[in-house]
This record gives sequence, C-alpha cells and structure tokens, in this order.
Amino acid sequence: MNYDACACVRVHWPKRPKGTIRREVDTFGYFHVADVPGRMEPGTGELNYGNILRALAEAKYDGIVGFEFSPSGEDDQVLKDVWARIK
Repeated sequence: MNYDACACVRVHWPKRPKGTIRREVDTFGYFHVADVPGRMEPGTGELNYGNILRALAEAKYDGIVGFEFSPSGEDDQVLKDVWARIK
C-alpha cells in the first residue's frame, strides 16, 4: 500500500503518528511524504519528519520513502537543506 503521510494528516492522522506507524508499518509498501500545508519541502511545515523517519526506523520499516515537493531554490542546495532539517 502507498501510505501518503500528507494526505493522512490532512484527513485523519493523529498529532502523534508514532502509534499509527507502529500499528500499520507492515502494510506499507511505499511511504510517501510531503509537508503540510501545500505539499512543500519536508521540514518547512507542520510535520516533524525527523520524528516520523525515526518512528519508521524503530518500527523496522525497510521500504522506500519518497519525498514529493517542488524545490524552492537550486536543487542541490534545497536537497542539502531538506536533509539537514529531517535528520
């Protein structure tokens, strides 16, 4: 299953997603992320992707995590900035 964190937050995800990740991790075939609001660069909105990625690691998720966003600047610099924000 494609698990779209952005859509889940907007529709029904709790403020603390660790429990949801632990309960549902075995159903994730692909974990899709974008920040809220506006599907912006991870780390620029309301979601703490460092915590979300740690929760995935703690739940032993070993699948693909895809990041959806339109870079707000030069691709190389934006990727470095995103990586720094979500570590």
